[in-house]
Amino acid sequence: MTVNPYDFHLVSGVQNKLSTSPSFGDTLSASLGYQYDPLFETIGNAFKYRDTLDTSYNPMQDMEGYEDFATDLVDAKNSEHMLDMKRAIDENKERREVLYNSSILSQIGAGIFDPVNAIALPFGGFGVGIGRSALRVGAGVAGIQGLMEGARYPFDPLSTPEESAFNIGTAFIGGMLLGGAVAIPLTKRAKVQQQTQKDIQHLNRLIGNVEDGIRTGDFVYHGTNLRGKSLDSFIDQDGNLNLRGSADDFVGEKQLGVSLGDNFDTSINYTAFKDKIQGTRDPASQGGNDSVVFRIKKEVLEKYKNRSESMGETFVEGDMKIAKGDFEVIRFGKENTGNQSSFNSKLDVKEPFAETKIDVLNARKDGIPKEEFGLNKNKAKLETQIEKVQATIETIKTKLETTKPTKALTDRLNKSLEKNKQIQKQIDGINRTLDENQRELIEVNKELQIRNQLEVENTTRGIDNPYGFDSNLFMDSFLFKGLSTAMKRVLQSDAPDSVKLNFLKLANDSGLRLNLNKHGRIVGNSVHQEKEVLNGEWIAIHDQSRKLYGEVYNKTGPTYDVDINKKSYNEWLEGVNEKHIKGLPLDENEKQLSKLWTEHWTKWEKRLRETGLIGDTVSMQKKVLNNQVRTERKINKIKEMEDKIPENERKVDELIDSLKQSNAQQGIKAENIMDDLTAKKAEGFFSKKMQELEVKLREQKAKGIFFTDKQHALFSKLSKQKITKNFLTDPQYERLKNLRRSRDRLIRETDDLEANLKEMGESKILPANEESFFPRFLLKHKIRENRDVFVERLVNWFRENPKIMVRNKYGELEVRPALSVEEKIRSTNPKALLKRANDTTDRILGLDDMSDESVQFFGYGKSKHFKHRSLDIPNNLITEFIELNPTRVMRAYNQRVAGQYQFQKAFNRSLDDVLDDMDDDLFQAGKSMDEINATRKDFMHMHDRIVGRVLREPNTLDQKTARVLKDAANFSYLGSAGFATLPDFSKIMMEHELGDVLKGLVSILRDNRVNLSTAEGRLAGEIADLLKGDVHMRLSEDMVNNPLDDGLMGKVRNAYFFLTGLTPMTHTMKFIDSTVRGHTLIKISKQISEGKASAQDVMKLAQYNIDEAMARRIAKMPFEETDGGLILPNTIKWGDAEAVQSFRNSMNSGILNTVLMGTPADKPNIVDGVVYIPMRVAKRFGLSEDVKYRGYARIESGLLGLPFQFYSYSFAAANKITASFAQGQVKNRASAVVASIALGYVAMDLKTPDFVMEKMSWSDTLARSIDASGLLAMYSDVYYRALHTSVALGGPDIGMGTINPKFPVKPGYTDPILDILGAGPSIAYDIGSGVTDLVNGKTSEGAKQVVRSFPGARLWFWKDEMNQLTNSFKSFGRY
Repeated sequence: MTVNPYDFHLVSGVQNKLSTSPSFGDTLSASLGYQYDPLFETIGNAFKYRDTLDTSYNPMQDMEGYEDFATDLVDAKNSEHMLDMKRAIDENKERREVLYNSSILSQIGAGIFDPVNAIALPFGGFGVGIGRSALRVGAGVAGIQGLMEGARYPFDPLSTPEESAFNIGTAFIGGMLLGGAVAIPLTKRAKVQQQTQKDIQHLNRLIGNVEDGIRTGDFVYHGTNLRGKSLDSFIDQDGNLNLRGSADDFVGEKQLGVSLGDNFDTSINYTAFKDKIQGTRDPASQGGNDSVVFRIKKEVLEKYKNRSESMGETFVEGDMKIAKGDFEVIRFGKENTGNQSSFNSKLDVKEPFAETKIDVLNARKDGIPKEEFGLNKNKAKLETQIEKVQATIETIKTKLETTKPTKALTDRLNKSLEKNKQIQKQIDGINRTLDENQRELIEVNKELQIRNQLEVENTTRGIDNPYGFDSNLFMDSFLFKGLSTAMKRVLQSDAPDSVKLNFLKLANDSGLRLNLNKHGRIVGNSVHQEKEVLNGEWIAIHDQSRKLYGEVYNKTGPTYDVDINKKSYNEWLEGVNEKHIKGLPLDENEKQLSKLWTEHWTKWEKRLRETGLIGDTVSMQKKVLNNQVRTERKINKIKEMEDKIPENERKVDELIDSLKQSNAQQGIKAENIMDDLTAKKAEGFFSKKMQELEVKLREQKAKGIFFTDKQHALFSKLSKQKITKNFLTDPQYERLKNLRRSRDRLIRETDDLEANLKEMGESKILPANEESFFPRFLLKHKIRENRDVFVERLVNWFRENPKIMVRNKYGELEVRPALSVEEKIRSTNPKALLKRANDTTDRILGLDDMSDESVQFFGYGKSKHFKHRSLDIPNNLITEFIELNPTRVMRAYNQRVAGQYQFQKAFNRSLDDVLDDMDDDLFQAGKSMDEINATRKDFMHMHDRIVGRVLREPNTLDQKTARVLKDAANFSYLGSAGFATLPDFSKIMMEHELGDVLKGLVSILRDNRVNLSTAEGRLAGEIADLLKGDVHMRLSEDMVNNPLDDGLMGKVRNAYFFLTGLTPMTHTMKFIDSTVRGHTLIKISKQISEGKASAQDVMKLAQYNIDEAMARRIAKMPFEETDGGLILPNTIKWGDAEAVQSFRNSMNSGILNTVLMGTPADKPNIVDGVVYIPMRVAKRFGLSEDVKYRGYARIESGLLGLPFQFYSYSFAAANKITASFAQGQVKNRASAVVASIALGYVAMDLKTPDFVMEKMSWSDTLARSIDASGLLAMYSDVYYRALHTSVALGGPDIGMGTINPKFPVKPGYTDPILDILGAGPSIAYDIGSGVTDLVNGKTSEGAKQVVRSFPGARLWFWKDEMNQLTNSFKSFGRY
């Protein structure tokens, strides 16, 4: 049973919530719920409780207040099942109450959304068919209503035969009167009135006056502080809660007895630590890490009533024992919820830093590297001084040996010796401090790891498989698991929790509920989520820039980020930015713009320095120390494994000796057998089998080998170990090799860092009067156009800043400043300079992706880091060769760098370090090397997706071919893409309460302030698809999607998808969801803070990483509200930065999980055109192991991803719609299903030619509507593909005569093959066929095929005209 951890209330019985005037949203929800919820509840419970029968549970003893429904409730499998069934009964009663009080017009309006009418539309047709076929529609409605009544009646305990009969009859009348649009539930009102009055009378008999049964007062709360105590001091070994008071204590403000409160909020006040002498509380400790709150049933306090005072600071005389089951622990610690298990609040005091506060530990971890840098700097100076002193000493000693000693010379020697001694003493002291710092850092890191582990354990305590999915029959089936992704493979495996948590920290998108979310606990926002929200920063700057542009030129900002004056706007931005980079004078508006950019890049520079992505001396020193700690750990593990070798060698020797003895013994047996065979041969009893045995034994004797096959294999393996001196098992040996590899990597990184530290010499990198931080993206087409100018600039720069190429100790070439005179002469040779400049230019022009992190430049003097060895000419010298448009630069930068920054921030270590730690955890969990390598592969691939570098060679011929085919398919097949997004509105209904959706829609029409919600969506990084240039990726995969690709194809692509309606529809749907989501998040946060939230809402917010503590903070933030009650958040005015970040993260993920686009967690690896082949298979085909993906050969080709071009939405829908339904996440299930199918029908009708729709049967119409709805994700598409293939190949009719193919299928292998290859090859085949027909003289058919395949020929607004035009080609005849 899922229990809301913040609102524990009884669910049996019904409160009287009769309203004299229910809203239309209430009526609609009640009407649909009345019809469909009993069926959904029954199906859902069947899945949920399929294997949960409690043989000790007697449902007949658990029906108090529900005796009238005994025949239904007797099927309850356990107490949790019983609670769910009672809840369903209560909800159905409340629906009948709402319908009882609803007007006839409201019920007619609600009937429009009834699925009976939506499904019946095909009977009468769409448009004119509705008016023409009222009778047919009425009959269809009645027929379907009969089926629905038959499905509902057995599962609705409140239903009666008369009610169902009248519903069917009125459905026919309503369907006939409204032509299939409405089935008026006329008799529902009368039946509901009778049933409701009966229920209320029965309820009053059971519980008396309804008003007296106030559910919120059934509990009291006790808050206290655990300082100096543990939870065990309150809960005894039998699980009872003991609250102790004393008659001698003071009564009043300073009393020390038991403090009880009416609600959670008042109990928090008493968690503050109280001074036992003064009797005062410390406000700073309120709700701290030592706080605990108990929730106690009020009824158990009745026996103490005479000794208790009013709620609040209540005095309790003597002891009070609360039995197990009459209370629960609902909170302890600052942010954690708890349970009745013992809480270990004691740390081992023998451990260093065990009692140190976490902020002190983190400060010390960051402080030690700074101290180390200063100490090493002083040490270097002292070592220079001591070298001079020692040289002086040697000089004096030489003089004393050759001349007569003088007092002055002797005194000078003594002073020098004393000075040498003092300096050495200082150096020794620094070395001791450095050693102590090293040991301290090791202990601090160790303690931080312990704290992190404790935090994880506190979060997951008492939860089975906390980081796994909240599973069900569907998600445990092949249907779900068969659609395999990296995230699913790990979360649905038995991998350690630490590994699962790493995957969630990397790529969780909050689309599916985790087990810990069921308990109101969160996993935290992932790298992917945090990266997406960072888009909101540059989008906000873009919006402010447009506003400034409008003020300067008196032009209004465009809608959907489309600017008819785009060229002038971009020219203005670029012009201002060039002046900004060159330090030229700016006017007031330009200064405002420049300030926005400066603040943005200053923030990013700080971020990258803090995470070490661009280095200063402190961050490098910190990395050196961390590497040294990790290296020491690797060395210890290596030694531990190597220490096993001598012991294993002895075991090998013993096994070899044992096998040799066995061989000798079996040899003796063989001799005896041969003697026996010889005797039998002499006697004439020698069969053919005996002869074969004799030959085999003689062969064995000649070789001296009498082992069995298994013994011989073992002996050979052991002998090989003796020869190679490797006495580890294969997994152990692989593990040892990997440890050595990691150790060597860390040593090389450390050497590189120390070399950089030595070269830099000081912590301040940026020289005086140098340029500010600004990412540089070189424009290759500009360089090609003016290569000579670019080369000349480089030559001049190289001459003024001479550098040379040298080899490091690993044999690698690297650049360093020319130091000696000879080096400066060599590096400034005119021929050498020109060659270097040309080589640099050629290298730049040969790069595939100018936005890649490896070629980025952040400003002269700012890129000094071992990862950055880029061309360091200042930006202001080459402005005509770099991208100056700040919006494009910020967008590209966010796509390429934000993921790396968030990864470093989340994991606080490099990708290699994370992978090494995962290796350790998986090895300790007993996983094989193959399993470890597979997990590493999945983690790295998702990482590459998030940081935007999956493809290594995006400009190979196959990648270019794939891009051409994909673009051709997009421009041909997606002409009506906007209509395909219509079912997105039903996903909005699945995410939010129906009343909230209606509030949002009404407010959008009536209140201009709703634009605040648009602003919130954009601040969260969404509702800017055209600006980001990725709207097409909702329906079509595009692995390149270069953020700097704003060339002709980029502009054509954006314009095309705007014309298809995809861009404006996506914008509109995201706007609607943003409007409703902002309202919903704050509403539920307020309900949680008031203890009124439902369990489903608490789980939903936890799924989006808002726990109780954060919900309370959000609830306190200011907001506006429309006249219709819609809440409008305005996070810009919020004073709580963490609440803002949490809110925006939830907004971003929620919007993306509603208006769907596949995320890194949704898609299989092969979608990217990359496959990984295990080396045990790959080596048979001569393939080499990939340098990055251990244990795998990697194949990259754009052609591999072609079959999955149009599957981005389907992959997302499988998780966010189908699996979401299975998990019970969906709100308004009945109305959402109906709306999905109805909107799917509309989308299909709009995309399908009229003559096809007229001939389509009702069964095909329904099937196609369900397919278009997205409810079945890619499963319905797979079904249709199978249907097409079966028809083409003459196979069985899997449509069973009811469902037909979507389009005419030609017999043969062509269509099935093209179905598999995807849309790109299909359009190529279509064009090729048309050209072939033209060449062969089939002019009409060829012209028809070619013209229909033209880009844009199938755009929705002229598709019919194009069809008529091409059909007229038949009159051309054959030429």
